[in-house]
Amino acid sequence: NESKASSWYETSASLGNDVAIGRLGLYFLDSKDYDEAFDCFQVSAKRGNLKSTYYLAKCYQNGYGCPVNEVLAYKLFKIIAGEGDYESLYEVAICKLYGIGTTKNEREAYNYFVACKEQGMEIANDAIACCMLQGVGTATNEEGAVELFKFGAKNDWALSCYNLSMCYALGKGIAKDEEKAIEFLTKAAELDYS
Repeated sequence: NESKASSWYETSASLGNDVAIGRLGLYFLDSKDYDEAFDCFQVSAKRGNLKSTYYLAKCYQNGYGCPVNEVLAYKLFKIIAGEGDYESLYEVAICKLYGIGTTKNEREAYNYFVACKEQGMEIANDAIACCMLQGVGTATNEEGAVELFKFGAKNDWALSCYNLSMCYALGKGIAKDEEKAIEFLTKAAELDYS
């Protein structure tokens, strides 16, 4: 029961439980009550809760309950990434790739994606492959990119299936093959890629 869970989190939060305050923030975020979510994440983050700090950074990044502040969002992501949070490290990589809240540095972005992949983050596999495909932050290696997409497709990662289908359709890094393109595009759809 959602209202019962919310009541428990509110009770725990009122007793100063920083995890409960953060979870209450998630409840408000899901409810699109961004002001309350921001307040909860801010309180919990000040108490040292890393997950709340991540969501506080997302609030600053998207203007949820506060003005957009990409520089502060990047700084918060960088702090938590330094604590071993690979979701934050991925955000740091995206910021570096596009110069959001920090100086653009494609090579650093690529290296961060590699570090995320080493932590088992699926989406980082495709980020690395896309960098390799386009020569962003690393040397162009279309065949290597296709191999990474194949690895992801073999593991039923929807984004990898989609990207592999595009490689087959365009003949990028692999021989053009419309049947394979359709096969992997269909598989991506079956895995709920949208």
